[in-house]
Amino acid sequence: MFHFCFQYYFLPMHKSIAIGIATCAVYGVIRLTGPRAVIMGFVALLSLTYLSILFRRMGLMFEESFNIKRIWLNSPSTGKYARKVLQAQPELRIDVGNFYYVERSTVLTLLLVVFNFTVNLLIAY
Repeated sequence: MFHFCFQYYFLPMHKSIAIGIATCAVYGVIRLTGPRAVIMGFVALLSLTYLSILFRRMGLMFEESFNIKRIWLNSPSTGKYARKVLQAQPELRIDVGNFYYVERSTVLTLLLVVFNFTVNLLIAY
C-alpha cells in the first residue's frame, strides 16, 4: 500500500510542485528587480538543488543495485541456483507512476523541463 501511494500519488505531485516552484522562481529572478529578485534567486537555487539531490539519490540507488547484481552474478562462488534466482530478480528502482523509473539522467531531464517552462513563460508574458 505504501509503495502504491508513493508511486502514484506522492512522487508525481511532489515532482510537479517542485518543478512549478523552480519555474516561477527562475521567472521571478529574470523579471523582477531589487531585493525581490534576490529572494526569488534563493528560492530557485533551493528548489533546483533539492530536485537534483533527490532525483540523483534515487538514480544512484538504481545504478548501485544494478552493479551489485552484476557483481554477484559474475562471482565464482555463486551457485547455479543462486545465479538463476538473481537473474530473475529486477533491480531496485523507483517508479514514477506508470510512465518511467528514475535514473541518474532524470536530473538533466528535470532541469531541461524547468528551463523550457521558464522560456515559455518569458515568451508568453
